[in-house]
Amino acid sequence: METNKFTTDLKSVEEQAKALVLMKILVLGSREIEQGKFRDVDEVFAGLEKTGR
Repeated sequence: METNKFTTDLKSVEEQAKALVLMKILVLGSREIEQGKFRDVDEVFAGLEKTGR
């Protein structure tokens, strides 16, 4: 029984760590948008078409 509890707790910790990383990414992305550090999607696709990607 102790092994199952430990495994469950470990999975929970791993899921929380992944969630925290995703939240950090969202915060950084929001911050960059607020600072104007982004390109319009049409601009991005036009650049990709130019390079043939």
